[in-house]
Amino acid sequence: MPRPTARPALRPPRPELRVGRRLALGLGAWTLALLVARLMELAVARHEQLGNSQLAADGRAMAWVPALLAIAGTLFLGGALWHGLRWLLRWPHAAAAPHRAPRPPQRRVGQPAPRPVPRHRPLVVAAAARDPHHWAWAMLGLVPGTPWAEIRAHWRRQLRQWHPDAGGDLDLWYQRQAAYRLLAAQLRR
Repeated sequence: MPRPTARPALRPPRPELRVGRRLALGLGAWTLALLVARLMELAVARHEQLGNSQLAADGRAMAWVPALLAIAGTLFLGGALWHGLRWLLRWPHAAAAPHRAPRPPQRRVGQPAPRPVPRHRPLVVAAAARDPHHWAWAMLGLVPGTPWAEIRAHWRRQLRQWHPDAGGDLDLWYQRQAAYRLLAAQLRR
């Protein structure tokens, strides 16, 4: 069973990165809006030159597209300004304060205490030191030489009683699991 590793606490994105992203998005949206507006203006002028009044009118009617891009750019720039000012106003305090890891959630009344993280348990038992395979069969309650299909069927039948979540002993569970893995490694080949 692999050991669970402690995961580093996730830090929120730095405010200056948030400001930079929004600033870039806002300027990009405004640049795109100006480019689309200019291309549409040129297309309308070209259609008017060629006498296509219907296409020129349709081009003028589509003027809302660059307007939406400009509105989006304005919102992004406003967000960048807002977050930039917030960051600048609390900057000396935010820079001096170290990052604190989030507090673990508190248990509710009546909720069971979390189990401690199991550590690696050595498989060395007195019988295992002499013959680990006989120890594994004895630990599972089987006769030495039992075929793999019967071992697996016995394991699955007893799993409901042996598992710690079903009320079984945690230390015995680890030993039985190690015994099952030992036999599986030997007999599956």
